[in-house]
Amino acid sequence: MGHTDSVVGTGVFRSFKLGAAAGHKPEPSLQIDNMLAGHKGVILFVSPGCPYCREAQAALTQADIPFTTVTADTPQRRELYEKTGSTSVPSVWVNGQYIGGCDDGPEDGMGVTTMLRYTY
Repeated sequence: MGHTDSVVGTGVFRSFKLGAAAGHKPEPSLQIDNMLAGHKGVILFVSPGCPYCREAQAALTQADIPFTTVTADTPQRRELYEKTGSTSVPSVWVNGQYIGGCDDGPEDGMGVTTMLRYTY
């Protein structure tokens, strides 16, 4: 089953509307902005069991680049999507700037392993 942000009742419950269907928009969280504000260095937002997250962490460790890992919960994942347009992890940020994931990013040449390949 996928995630839904609204519910519209059917049958005898057709008068019920919840979430976005009722015109309710959740307040955006400032949690990610607070984490990124003034942070110098690399932050990886990850999910447990994600092979690309492990690969990005291993590449940074091998390059001897310190990083902070945050296991992103559902509200953080939604906020990351709002900020980046991407639902995937890892979501990698350097000095507050989004550089993408493990091997891709918002521009050519971005992503942890891609950038390390060009740098090292």
